[in-house]
Amino acid sequence: MLLKRVLSATAVAAAIAGSFAFASPAMAADSDYTCAYTHDSGGKACYASEGDHFYVEDNQVDGHGIRVRYKFGTGGAWHYIHYTGGYTQPQMPVDYNFDFTNETATIYFQVGEENAGTYVDGTYGTLEHSEV
Repeated sequence: MLLKRVLSATAVAAAIAGSFAFASPAMAADSDYTCAYTHDSGGKACYASEGDHFYVEDNQVDGHGIRVRYKFGTGGAWHYIHYTGGYTQPQMPVDYNFDFTNETATIYFQVGEENAGTYVDGTYGTLEHSEV
């Protein structure tokens, strides 16, 4: 009976540890991350070239969502990520995992705010870029 309790406690501890591993993004130290922010740093997105991940944070409780726009190359069309799930708390970003096929391109991206699905004028921050 004691062995069963020890094994059960070990399984619970492992499950809890595993849930924490997924709650925060596994942003490995050896990956290449480039981050961009909204005009007021209320939103943030980091692009990880290893695995093609965008990690998006909403760091203000202001009712606005976060919009990430990205494109490949200087002449490419813009694509969008719309995060409207609310405040994420710093260091607890939402992971958007892509599988980009053009592994030799440069990706350009910016982070802004949106309200009810509409871009809030003037909220895009600096245009950042990274190799895919």
